[in-house]
Amino acid sequence: MIKIKIKMSGGLGNQMFCYCFFLRMKKQYPLNKVSIDYDQYKYYKFHNGLRLAQVFDLNYPFNLKERYNLIERLWYRLYIYIKDIYYTITHTPIIHEDIDEFKSFENSSYKDDATILFHGSWGSDFYFHPVGDIVKKVFTQSLEKRSNNVKNIAKDMQINNSVFIHVRRGDYLKTDFVDLSKTTYYQNAIQFIENNTEENENFHLYIISDDPEYCKLHFQFLSNYPTTYIKGNKDYEDLYLMSQCKYAIIANSTFSWWGAYLSNAKIICAPFYRLKSKQDRPYNILYPNNWNIIK
Repeated sequence: MIKIKIKMSGGLGNQMFCYCFFLRMKKQYPLNKVSIDYDQYKYYKFHNGLRLAQVFDLNYPFNLKERYNLIERLWYRLYIYIKDIYYTITHTPIIHEDIDEFKSFENSSYKDDATILFHGSWGSDFYFHPVGDIVKKVFTQSLEKRSNNVKNIAKDMQINNSVFIHVRRGDYLKTDFVDLSKTTYYQNAIQFIENNTEENENFHLYIISDDPEYCKLHFQFLSNYPTTYIKGNKDYEDLYLMSQCKYAIIANSTFSWWGAYLSNAKIICAPFYRLKSKQDRPYNILYPNNWNIIK
């Protein structure tokens, strides 16, 4: 029996992609053992750790303590380091998040006792489209159940010609990701939606951001529309609210990617520029075909 191990990493959005990829691989290779390697979350605290199991009702035996002490965290760091060395010494196949590499894996044969590692965020519906309807149902049902505190805002979004705008700054100011708030992307996206609908006079904007004060000071175009700033919510509540809007303007973030994907939005705008280095995956892989790429 071949062992397929999918290494999970990153925040909630990336974790959702990895779980979807796990379901796809489990369906595609039912006779093999498919599992998720989430060991790093035993010491990894960035983005609040393994949120996936806390937010969604999933059929997977995630087994994490609520808190690990310093000695335990150091041990797991060492354990993972030794494990990586072992995989290197034994020439364990590693499949990275790349279309050609993945297709090569699908067309290859391995020994029955082989272990194959999958590294990446698998951040595209290409990697989970065979189970797309299943994961959409699971995610939306869990968000609906847990988001009672924001149901009034959600009702307003359902009544209004609601547009969510996700603006991520925070950690992006120190990474390779483009700070879209300093570009014309958001203004151009609003203009695109206006040009492609007859409802531009009635738009109500909902700003979901880790820096709402910056948005108030620097986004002059917001003064043209009724605007609500969403703040102080849990991550899953923000995700739920995004999914309730009729129009979506996402950031270069897997979090708002999911907010748009789980919605029934009429128009979804996604950024052309994501990374400062501009070394990125093709846009037909990053985004579903019916999304609109805006510079």
